[in-house]
Amino acid sequence: MTSQFSPKVSEVLAFSREEATRLASSYVGPAHLLLGMLREKGYCFTDDEAQADAVVINTCCFINDAKEESINTILEMAELKKSGRLKALIVTGCL
Repeated sequence: MTSQFSPKVSEVLAFSREEATRLASSYVGPAHLLLGMLREKGYCFTDDEAQADAVVINTCCFINDAKEESINTILEMAELKKSGRLKALIVTGCL
């Protein structure tokens, strides 16, 4: 049986499924697809921003507490970026 996707897309999807599992999600969503694409490009991940060269913040604005947490995290990580500690700060999501 031939896959309906190219080998590269199949690899991204496999990485995305692994990231969803690692993050205890029962489905593959946009954030997992982003992580899968980054893994396919050779990036690796840590949950410790002190070890990271770049930080990706996936925001939410539908729940007020989540919106506040997103904003606070962006501001905190922006300070690390400003100090030169981070090479990149990427903010995505619905905020």
